[in-house]
Amino acid sequence: MPVKYKAPGKGFLQVPGILMIVFSSILILILLLGATVLGSVGAMAGLADVDMAEAMEELMDGAQVMLDNPTVHREVLALGLGMIMIVLNLISGIVGTALCNKPGGPAVVCLLFGLILLSGGVLSLALSGFAWSGLLGLVLPILYTIGACLNLFARRPARDGVPVQ
Repeated sequence: MPVKYKAPGKGFLQVPGILMIVFSSILILILLLGATVLGSVGAMAGLADVDMAEAMEELMDGAQVMLDNPTVHREVLALGLGMIMIVLNLISGIVGTALCNKPGGPAVVCLLFGLILLSGGVLSLALSGFAWSGLLGLVLPILYTIGACLNLFARRPARDGVPVQ
């Protein structure tokens, strides 16, 4: 009977990967719900016999004033980065869960995703200002990267006297 092999970083990749999938899915649903609500409000404004051209002109004037503010630039950049990070978290969670028990070469992909998530988290923390919640957001990418490193340098045990890579 063959012995089941467990990669040393399996738990560090699998658990954060599953949590990343769950949290990212919830955030994507929230973003889609928010977009749906905004679309519904726009549709109701159209039904309420509002002069849409005038409303859009006022909105654009207000947007121009906001866009001239450097603080808004930083916040919009942080929001865009946050949305990209949600999608990257989802993808890396799926990849980490799929490759959690594969040492050696496949762990390079997980390590790459882990480093991208870490750098994106640090950049987002720097753009939006220091917050303890931002530091907590780095916990899963750190654990994920540790698991990828453990699997990267692991070797499978020998089978029938022949080392397996």
